[in-house]
Amino acid sequence: ALLAQSAAGVSSHLLPALSDYDSPSYQVSVSVILVALYYLLHTGPSSPHFVTLIQALLPWSLHHRHAVRVPTQVLLHYVFERHMGTLAEKLGPVNVTVLVEVQRFLSQNSELSQIRDRQSLCHIQGFSLEHETS
Repeated sequence: ALLAQSAAGVSSHLLPALSDYDSPSYQVSVSVILVALYYLLHTGPSSPHFVTLIQALLPWSLHHRHAVRVPTQVLLHYVFERHMGTLAEKLGPVNVTVLVEVQRFLSQNSELSQIRDRQSLCHIQGFSLEHETS
């Protein structure tokens, strides 16, 4: 609620913290992510930082730690569900910036590199829910 009254806090605190993709404390990262996501749920597209925060949060939905990834994915889902029309209008048909940030996160986070190496043993592309549950 305090951030909703002053957008300066988003620029000075949330956005810099969200751009640190290799933070030594994932617990702090989760806290910042939750604050940012609840801010978006509260303010929606009326926030001057709506698109910028979405772009900053999206890479965190790919984090290998369950405690980071899952809350980010769940809350982004609700933000997208409520505001995808407005987001699409603001971003236009193609917004390379989002893809560049996702790519930067995937390439810069050392733990994700290790996860990718370990996942090569699984055949993820061949996953079939019907096969797994029969």
